[in-house]
Amino acid sequence: MEEKKSNAGQGLGIAGLVLGIIALIISFIPCLGIWALVPGIVAIVLSFIALSQANKANASKGLIIAALIVSILATIIAGVWGYVIKKSYSSVKSAVEMMDTKSMEELSNSLKPFEGGQAVSDADFDKFITNYEKFISDAAKLKEKAKNNDLTAAAAFIPVGLKFAEIAMKLESARPNLTPDQVKKLDDLNNKFSKEMEDLKK
Repeated sequence: MEEKKSNAGQGLGIAGLVLGIIALIISFIPCLGIWALVPGIVAIVLSFIALSQANKANASKGLIIAALIVSILATIIAGVWGYVIKKSYSSVKSAVEMMDTKSMEELSNSLKPFEGGQAVSDADFDKFITNYEKFISDAAKLKEKAKNNDLTAAAAFIPVGLKFAEIAMKLESARPNLTPDQVKKLDDLNNKFSKEMEDLKK
């Protein structure tokens, strides 16, 4: 009489295989692939339990091994997505930190005395020049990263480019109200960063 083969672990093996396939499908979706970690890890746990049960009962292990392979593959791909997303976040954070929001706000505030067609005091002008010089320097570094195919730097540069255009317009309209000494300081700064400013306009 032929001995009946045990089905031990087959139920969990099927569950692991189904979850593994779902995880594998999710893992190939750009940006969302990291979410495959959840079903992938659950599928690995179920597959290991099923394999343990099958070993003890000397049952068939083919389906269980297939579930384990698919689950591990899906989890690895999801892990790669996690690494890519983490690196991208670090790069974006670095680009944003390069153009500090506080310094951008200080620059905007220091531009206010230039509005309304009034003369600008030397104290206000010097404060603006200090903030403007830092802005140009930081913006030039960010533009250089963007030119080297850094997509996160390119995205972070968009509001910087708009701010630069706004400053240029305000300075041009305020120039007739500046003293000769203030005009000289502004021209000296423009000459100092002429190459960087030309790049920023492109």
